[in-house]
Parts: sequence; C-alpha cells; structure tokens
Amino acid sequence: MTKIYGIDWSRNNENEIITCSQDQLVKFWDISQPRTCQATIVTNSPVWRARFTPFGNGVLTMPQRKDNDLLLWSCDNPTAPVYSFHGHTDVPREFVWRIKGGLDPDVGGNSKGCNFAIRRLAG
Repeated sequence: MTKIYGIDWSRNNENEIITCSQDQLVKFWDISQPRTCQATIVTNSPVWRARFTPFGNGVLTMPQRKDNDLLLWSCDNPTAPVYSFHGHTDVPREFVWRIKGGLDPDVGGNSKGCNFAIRRLAG
C-alpha cells in the first residue's frame, strides 16, 4: 500500500478522478467502477500533486522530490509528458491555473526555494 498525496475530479467526466502518490504513479479511476484503475501515468518521482487541466483533456503533475519541473500529460496518450515547465530552482510545492476571459491560460507555481514562476500556455 502506498501513500496517496492528492485527488482531483475531471472537468470533462463527472465519474472520473485521478489520484497521485508516493509510488510515482497517477491513476485514473471511474467512481462507478471504483475497484478498477482505468489508466496510469508513470513518472520518475513521487507525485505530490496531479490536477486535470481547466482546458482540453490533460493532467499537470508536480513532483515531490528529484525533479523541479511541472509536467503536462495528455489523457488520451499518457505514456510521456507533452510539455515540461522549467524554471524552478528547487522542488515545486504548489501550482495554480489562471484563465482570463478565454485567453491563453497561465500556470503559476512556487517552490521550496521560495521562488514563484508563471508560465503562459500559448495557444
């Protein structure tokens, strides 16, 4: 049994959630079939946070240690990240989404090293 660090609801499917954990996995679950994992993202570090994107069909993951990058994954093909957000000088501790009037969204995050970075996702 491994420690689960976070849970997030899908914005596209009311029955879908993801969990992230110490075992370096993000798992997709259908709450109508709670005993069966629907899909898995395998990362290189324990996953402190995993959240569905507020647009499209993606997931952003934040490592607990070993890595300083936030990784964007496609839910349609979760075998490798589609984008890596670089810029933190230490392990990230939190991230948030900002969407302004339908314009390109931003993702902001702070790290253990007390720096804050904002990255724009250009469409």
